[in-house]
Amino acid sequence: MDLPAPLWGPLLRAVRRAAERLDREALPVGLRPYAAFNPKRLAGERPRRAVAVALEADQRLCEAAGESLDPELWAAAADTDPLRLSSLYTAADAVAGLAARRRFGDVATLAAATVQQPAQGVVAGEQPPPAPSFTPDRAGRAAVSAARQDRDAARRRADAAEHRLRSANADLQRLHDEVVALRGDRDRLDSELEQQRRQFRDRTARLRRRAEAAERQAAASAQRLQEMTAAPTPASRDTPPQGPGAGGQLAPGRPDAGGQHTLREAVAGAKLTPLERGTGEPGARSGGGAVPRTVRAATLGRPCVLPLGLRGDEPDAVHTLLKVAGLTVVLDGYNVTLSPRGVGTAALADQRAWLTRLAAGMVARYGVRVVVVFDGVRERAMAAAATRGVQVVFTASDQTADERIVEIVSSLGAAQPVVVVSSDREVREDCEALGANVIPSDAFLRAVA
Repeated sequence: MDLPAPLWGPLLRAVRRAAERLDREALPVGLRPYAAFNPKRLAGERPRRAVAVALEADQRLCEAAGESLDPELWAAAADTDPLRLSSLYTAADAVAGLAARRRFGDVATLAAATVQQPAQGVVAGEQPPPAPSFTPDRAGRAAVSAARQDRDAARRRADAAEHRLRSANADLQRLHDEVVALRGDRDRLDSELEQQRRQFRDRTARLRRRAEAAERQAAASAQRLQEMTAAPTPASRDTPPQGPGAGGQLAPGRPDAGGQHTLREAVAGAKLTPLERGTGEPGARSGGGAVPRTVRAATLGRPCVLPLGLRGDEPDAVHTLLKVAGLTVVLDGYNVTLSPRGVGTAALADQRAWLTRLAAGMVARYGVRVVVVFDGVRERAMAAAATRGVQVVFTASDQTADERIVEIVSSLGAAQPVVVVSSDREVREDCEALGANVIPSDAFLRAVA
């Protein structure tokens, strides 16, 4: 920083006051020997060079020197043009402010402009003009101060606007998150509503099927009762008729609701001991072997009526149902194989093969028609099952085995006897409402497997 001697005065005084405030150890090393010099002695060439080097190297010294200047000059030196600053203050004061602000390039520009003004007059052969007066312009200072105030106000307005913008963006993001969350809740509720609607439709369809089956059952029962009361048998001419008012028994020789067994046979069956009714000879067991001969067929109907004293989950009850002529047996495939007496640990193909063989054996022993219903797509290996008298049905992709079983039972005639083997509660309820006899899977396997 090479300056003419007249421009050093204010800067050297500011540096001297800064050196007095700063600790000696805090001064740059090159400036320490001159710390005790007065401003006049600092005007020498070597001290000036030391001051210039110290200002360029130590920002803290520049700030301390700037605090020693006039506050308005210190503020104006931050961003005012050097020539404009020299018009508001003296050139030396402008140099001091610019140097304290570390605007050394502008200091050099101002120094060069100051040196060139008298040199131009000498080159032209004229007398050098008097040194320009750098008396501060009060109007200019006021204008700079007003411009600075406007700038600060504009900055404050810009900061406030930026703060409002950030706040608005935060509110917008929060509202966006809330909208996304509400849309997710809406989609979830729509899905739950649609699921409840499907369940309601399915439940309504099941109840409608039950009601229709009950109506058909009631109509069939009324028709059978009308036929029984309107067509007396020849035996009734010699024997006084006995109806429900005479003990609830039919007259000897009159067929019951199924048209197969007379009262004499029912009484004979009622006089059998539990041992004779359940197993035949003492020690004999009913199960997967030969059909017990002493077990009589259930009364034909929809549903079939078991002999007195038998429950639907007893092996003998299963045998007496399977001995009904023209019976159709519908097996809930995987429900049977996965029961405790089934083969649930085997592969699905092995489970299907096992149950199909069991059904074929049942066809051979009882002469019934068997329909096995499985979930899923038919496999080629199952096609041979039909040759053994067993119909294997696989459900479609949009239908379950439970729905297919109910559909099969509904498709049978009102007088067609049918037995459904399943432990599923809804299957049992729907099929019983259609007039079918229902046997739990485990009870069925205990009797025939």
